[in-house]
Amino acid sequence: MGMAGLKGMLRRTLYFEGEYNTYMILAALCGTLLLLAFIAFLFNIVMTVGVNGLIGIFMPSKLKTTELLPADD
Repeated sequence: MGMAGLKGMLRRTLYFEGEYNTYMILAALCGTLLLLAFIAFLFNIVMTVGVNGLIGIFMPSKLKTTELLPADD
């Protein structure tokens, strides 16, 4: 969208004549590519950690706090 701005396209403005269609199509393609990359990233995280591991991040720990402390000598 920076390229369109350099050519004179204003933000938050509707253009019905189609003078910036090329830039809008390019922005839509790049946004779709970004969305697909984010979905691939999330799929990679879920497959690495596992669904139970991903849910376990948000669950409280089952360990008592005394188990996490070093042993007294």
